[in-house]
Amino acid sequence: MLALLVGLGVAAVENDVRSAGFGWRQVCAGASVAAMVIAPLAWVVTLGSGRFDLPTSSVAESLATLAPPTATQYRVLWLGDPSILPVSGWSVAPGLAAATSTNELPDGDTLFSPPSSGATDAVIAAVKTALEGRTVNLGELLAPAGISAIVVMDASAPQLAGVESSPVRPVPATLIPSLNAQTDLALELTTSSVQVYANAQFSGIVRERASKSSPWVSVLSPITHSGTLVGGDQVESGTAPAGSFSLVVNDHALARTSLDGWAGSYIVPATAKAVVGTLSLHEFPWNGLLALFTLSMWSIIWLGFGWVHRLEWLFTARPRTGRHSRATDTVPVAENDDA
Repeated sequence: MLALLVGLGVAAVENDVRSAGFGWRQVCAGASVAAMVIAPLAWVVTLGSGRFDLPTSSVAESLATLAPPTATQYRVLWLGDPSILPVSGWSVAPGLAAATSTNELPDGDTLFSPPSSGATDAVIAAVKTALEGRTVNLGELLAPAGISAIVVMDASAPQLAGVESSPVRPVPATLIPSLNAQTDLALELTTSSVQVYANAQFSGIVRERASKSSPWVSVLSPITHSGTLVGGDQVESGTAPAGSFSLVVNDHALARTSLDGWAGSYIVPATAKAVVGTLSLHEFPWNGLLALFTLSMWSIIWLGFGWVHRLEWLFTARPRTGRHSRATDTVPVAENDDA
């Protein structure tokens, strides 16, 4: 829109104002040209820091210690107003949204919400249950999803007097008392911008146990998604969509059952004491096909701007000038009978 307005102003100066006699039109044209030059100067000042006057730090950046020391994979649940969350989320209640980030802090991969909330519904339902006062074991409800910590945000950046500030968007009044009432959550950090709760029931995104009375243990590497499993143990995978993942042991995919209503559960064969298991994703590559279609459309547009003739010349291996050359006409000279 900015480029369109600039182009419209330049076109008016060149075509409309030029044909008129000197008067207020020329004065306005000169003023508009001067405004076009002066107005961006304010942007130059804003661009000087490279941050567009945004705070120099964020709440998410200050929470680098969220990674649990004993787990290979983990998730963080972010709760707050949708306008201040560092990652796109889903509505839980008016003025409250929930979002998750896997391992590390949110980055460009989590800027946009998927078209469907999918397995996030289980996390949202658990938070709603706590808000309504119907559970004191929210950590246990969130454990299958691999939630290691809950971060409640009231502002997107720390409030530092004289240094930086950001809009404050308080969470619903019932949220903090509901989280404090949970028996398996521990308040680890509280500031004017954020409250951080640790989940005592956390045991990893992909976890393993020998029996129902045994504790869960985090397994599988977050890089290779493989690791050593014990024969006869139960493995639960908090990955979604669970139907697109399979646990492969000794080149054989294990039978999957549903646990906690959405997660995948597998029983490792008791044929050996220790086996290597790999969690694999099997999903049709719709994103790849979309990228291929987009490139194809751009290729068609590119060919439409005269390049089709150049490609034709390349494929036929003929000089380009030969295609456009014209045969020289020769006019026969009549013989003079009198000569």
